[in-house]
Amino acid sequence: RVDAGFVQDGTGSPAERKELVSLGAVCYSPLWVFYRGQATFDDLSQLRGKRIAIGPEGSGIRKFATDLLLISNAADPPTRLLDIPSADANKALLQGVVDAVMIFGSEDNVLVKELLYAPKIKLMSFRRAEAYTRIFPALSHVILPQGILDIPRGNPPQDIHLLSAMTNLIVRKDLHPALIYLLLDAAVE
Repeated sequence: RVDAGFVQDGTGSPAERKELVSLGAVCYSPLWVFYRGQATFDDLSQLRGKRIAIGPEGSGIRKFATDLLLISNAADPPTRLLDIPSADANKALLQGVVDAVMIFGSEDNVLVKELLYAPKIKLMSFRRAEAYTRIFPALSHVILPQGILDIPRGNPPQDIHLLSAMTNLIVRKDLHPALIYLLLDAAVE
């Protein structure tokens, strides 16, 4: 029912790929792990036993969140994985209903910005980012540089290591070539 869409690398099944064509990579979409608490976390294993919003069934974030939490030994009980969409997950984190939120987006995404500047909310820097990229080749290690969000205040106070998926513009294989050219022109603009 959809002719085109934005999809993160590593989220499709082999059956789906046969019917789709990528028109190209659009941007990196970092994985942001925001959490509440006094401790500073730098590994997903530290989320064991927490209530974690991982996105709704079928979403790209849910697939990566589940895989990353499983490999980090943080997905099994007593951890609670909650399929809450991003906007609702933000509210739940801010209200203390969940302990952590995992979302994809750029630093100028409204939901990411809301949590980046929220008091009492912390952003995880992945100490083992490079190791995760070796296990999950669809992910890349990217760095949010020290001070990039607010240079005079030095926010963030140090480099933040993140994981990121490449977002691609995908179309159905049978989409008319004229529409493909129009989409490519729009994407360039």
